[in-house]
Amino acid sequence: MSGANPLATILSAGMMLEWLGERHSDASCSNAAVVPEQAVEMVLREGGVRTPEIGGNSTTIEVAEAVARAVSSDQGSP
Repeated sequence: MSGANPLATILSAGMMLEWLGERHSDASCSNAAVVPEQAVEMVLREGGVRTPEIGGNSTTIEVAEAVARAVSSDQGSP
């Protein structure tokens, strides 16, 4: 059983952070806005985890966990 692709939801969270940063002149939101996009890009670039509608066989949870790992691994980057 496959699920939905969570990438659009994750990217929407980044867009919301970007909007909040602009709306409230909040640099922390603006800075955080790039994290979801970079994590999704990393997961897609690696290519190992994809839901069926984008050419893979991973579940929703597997994709979401891969993005979460990408966020965690990126936290130490400058």
